[in-house]
Amino acid sequence: MSFLYPRRRNSGKLFIIGNGFDLAHGLSTKYIDFYNYLCKTYKVAYVEEDRIVPEGSSDKDGDIVYDRTEVVEYIVNLLFRTIDVNWNNFEETLGNLDFYPDFDYLEQLFDKEGDRDWWHEGTNNEQLASELSNCVYIIGDLFEEWINTIKTFAVKQITKFADLISIQDDYFLNFNYTRTLENVYGVTNVCHIHGIQGERLLFGHGAKRHFYDDIENKYMGSEAGLELLHGVLRKDTRGAIRENEDFFRKLKDGFSAVYSYGFSFGMVDQIYLKKIFKNTDTEGIVWYLHVHDESSHECQKNIIKKSGFAGTFDVFEV
Repeated sequence: MSFLYPRRRNSGKLFIIGNGFDLAHGLSTKYIDFYNYLCKTYKVAYVEEDRIVPEGSSDKDGDIVYDRTEVVEYIVNLLFRTIDVNWNNFEETLGNLDFYPDFDYLEQLFDKEGDRDWWHEGTNNEQLASELSNCVYIIGDLFEEWINTIKTFAVKQITKFADLISIQDDYFLNFNYTRTLENVYGVTNVCHIHGIQGERLLFGHGAKRHFYDDIENKYMGSEAGLELLHGVLRKDTRGAIRENEDFFRKLKDGFSAVYSYGFSFGMVDQIYLKKIFKNTDTEGIVWYLHVHDESSHECQKNIIKKSGFAGTFDVFEV
């Protein structure tokens, strides 16, 4: 059973910051910018045909290595099997990657009696799933490469936002990886819930998928490898909460208002809202939604209420 604590409320405000905040500051932080980075850096581009899964080779130490450009080319084309043209659903796509066309390239095998040799085909499927895992794991490294190229030293303050915040008193739950808040506004009480530039970053999907249930016989043997890969690409939100427990503990003492700026309210990230409101009394608190997102306000309000928020709503503009 959880309890609300009607203790004396802090005067600080809670800001929930999403990618729209960095975009408003002129930073190229859309997922399509990640795609453009890959194309420019590795000289690859999407073509309307499937790419063969790159094969690794042994280096002098016996480790398996891959040609990075071949891997990037494969990943780009793999993503385009599912993703929208603007890459808006990049993280969601990671939970629905369509690996099956890669297995269709494998040759059908037959035994001496002319029957399908399912055992050897399963072995080949298992090997291919292993190759897939080794390649797709690199998405994390590529994503961090790109994030670390984003510079904030030339970014200018948005005056109305600077006037709105209190560096000493306010709390910032930041879903961005950049240091815009710190470098541009001098903010210190920031929780980078998914990591920050220069460190290991957390990103991924929130989907549940069971390959043992949805794979046809011709893909037998691949299940374990694909299940493992799906798990690696899943965003560990509970782990993020554990690592930032000190920040959430501060919020139990309450806050005077909530402002969301550029936050998309994606399903996988709603667990953080529920964590905040589980033990915090929010009656009498106003949640300010950014006027730029007006077309999404009703949907956002429903999500916020379902997460446990008991206050009222208003809008703000900066």
